[in-house]
Amino acid sequence: MLAYMLIAGYQVALMFLEMLLGILLFRRGMIDEAFTKKLSNFLLSITTPAAIFASYQRPFDPETGVALLESFILAAAFSALLIIGTKLLFPKKRFPDAQAQSLCVIFTNCGAIGIPLLTALVGSTGVFLGSSLMVIISILQWTYGVLTITQDSRYISIKKTLLNPGTICFYLGVALFLSPVKLPPLLFDAVNAIGSMNTPLGMLILGSYIAQTNFKSCLEDRRIYVALSFRLLIIPVIILGLLTLAPVDLAVKMALMIGFASPCSMGIPMFAQMFGGDYLFPSKCVVLSTLLSIVTLPVTLSIANALWTL
Repeated sequence: MLAYMLIAGYQVALMFLEMLLGILLFRRGMIDEAFTKKLSNFLLSITTPAAIFASYQRPFDPETGVALLESFILAAAFSALLIIGTKLLFPKKRFPDAQAQSLCVIFTNCGAIGIPLLTALVGSTGVFLGSSLMVIISILQWTYGVLTITQDSRYISIKKTLLNPGTICFYLGVALFLSPVKLPPLLFDAVNAIGSMNTPLGMLILGSYIAQTNFKSCLEDRRIYVALSFRLLIIPVIILGLLTLAPVDLAVKMALMIGFASPCSMGIPMFAQMFGGDYLFPSKCVVLSTLLSIVTLPVTLSIANALWTL
């Protein structure tokens, strides 16, 4: 357990240092809000899809295919439970910011935070299996997330939901995984290299968020603690229990555990700002949850690994 915690802690510490660089660059004026906004679009449109696509470049194996299907079914089922649960936990009459709080509980940063942990703890198979939650969250953000922010179904775009860069790379990746055709080595190395930029860019963006945030206001906002207690503590414990009962391979369990134990998704404030919603509150949740995950992620994942490898 200690060795696993050290590996997870080391990886989280690396990401924390990259966040510090983002803070420094923003405060020195070397990057600004306009630049990070473009960087966010690049991350969502290029680097994360490239990382997902590269993970599918492997010989077809029936057992791995079944594991991917199991991962998708569980990711979708758990996400549906979170949506139902947040509607009960955050009724509008009691919580003025119920919409933002619920989204911060449901959607995790399983891309920028999850991919390096999946690679370090489970290997390339981890990213392959963890892509299931990334795709599910991408679809839900463009549907349930947009509907929650706008309260208007007219803003839901089926085209963007099913044909955004992440889902397109997923379709192509699965097609190549199922076929004997693979990318030539030179092209694969190029795609893989672009995908490897996912975490550093994501941490730079998070660092810029932190630099723009009044950290004192984060600590004084009680609403944040309610959302983060579910996002970082209660939800991971529930997912841990459900996965313990699930008759699936250890790699599937760890891939999903990493995804569901990750901090709040950076996509929440991005979508909120895009559709005219409150993006300040979710931005604070992203910042504080990311900082707190430096402690919660290694502990949660180490407990899960110890429980499942007994």
